[in-house]
Amino acid sequence: MNKREIDKLIPISIDEIDKLKSDAESEESFFEVEEVNHKKIYKINREFNGYISSFGSSIVQSGLISTVAFFCIRNSNSNRDRKKISELILKIILKNKKEQEGKYESLLKYVLEADKDGKLNLVKEEIINAATALKLSMRVFEFTGNDESKVSS
Repeated sequence: MNKREIDKLIPISIDEIDKLKSDAESEESFFEVEEVNHKKIYKINREFNGYISSFGSSIVQSGLISTVAFFCIRNSNSNRDRKKISELILKIILKNKKEQEGKYESLLKYVLEADKDGKLNLVKEEIINAATALKLSMRVFEFTGNDESKVSS
């Protein structure tokens, strides 16, 4: 984990999270929208907080490829689509590297290609940095079911 790299990734991460607000009306959205005094307040669905919190520990316990595979698959038992976490992580990495978003179909494809090329340790570091930046960036927003703070954009 590289603190300077994480600091560089946080603005990218916040920007990528912000882009998800346009999808807030869909059933599987990252955000829920509440209207208070004629103003929209976007809150991140609480389940995503749990997903990003478990991502790093899962890498330590299960390994990078297993974790990424788990987070790239839509599970019908989940309340929300945890695949959004892996999609955000990939977007953050690619934007930071100034690569085209469509270059990789999924974070799993990105990891498997790195494994094939012998660059798995480098990619693991990138993913851990991006996941940490994402976790910290999510704290800028309010979560559903949490009425303690009122952050809106």
